[in-house]
Amino acid sequence: MMLKRVIWLGVLIALLVFTVPKLLEQVSLWFGGRNAEDSGEEISEEILFPPILDTLPVATNSTEITVRGFAQNADRVEIYINDIKKETATIGTKDGSFVVSDIRLYEGNNAVSAIAYGPKNVKSESSDPMTVFFKQGTVKLIVESPEDGMVVQGNNKLEVRGLTDPENTITINGRWARVSTDGTFKSTFDLTEGENGFQVAARDRAGNENTIARTVTYSK
Repeated sequence: MMLKRVIWLGVLIALLVFTVPKLLEQVSLWFGGRNAEDSGEEISEEILFPPILDTLPVATNSTEITVRGFAQNADRVEIYINDIKKETATIGTKDGSFVVSDIRLYEGNNAVSAIAYGPKNVKSESSDPMTVFFKQGTVKLIVESPEDGMVVQGNNKLEVRGLTDPENTITINGRWARVSTDGTFKSTFDLTEGENGFQVAARDRAGNENTIARTVTYSK
């Protein structure tokens, strides 16, 4: 009897030595996987991507613009102009879209960007800036020829010429005229018998305009 007990005891000890480490390993892997999974969830919740802004005008003569965009997993966004915070908007939509109106621009170039904030005040990187050029005021326009009220006889060819800023566009009676690098422009027209009207319009890239009218009377 004593020998049988010793044998069974030895078998039991051998089983324990073999199975317990395996069981502990499985338990450890299970808990380790759960921890990694939980950790991954926490990390994913804390990652906040920069907002995506809708396309903005390259140039404008309006003192204010509206910024639209999308910020995933965010509850608010801050809008910046030239790295200066201008407005904060709460995101109340499920798709993360936002609209921020009446953002005042500075004269010249404006670098528009946004930063998103999520739960626990998690902060995103800044979005890539979009540059908006803002300008208001009178557009430079000088019409050197013809003089208003000019009378022309014989030759019905008339050259309209003048000066503006080189980056501006010129139309004469709706027809484009080439502007040289020094800002000069000219275009030739055929006069008709009697009174001929000319509308010379200069427009800058922000949309500001200046128009000068000239009247020329022609007789053969």
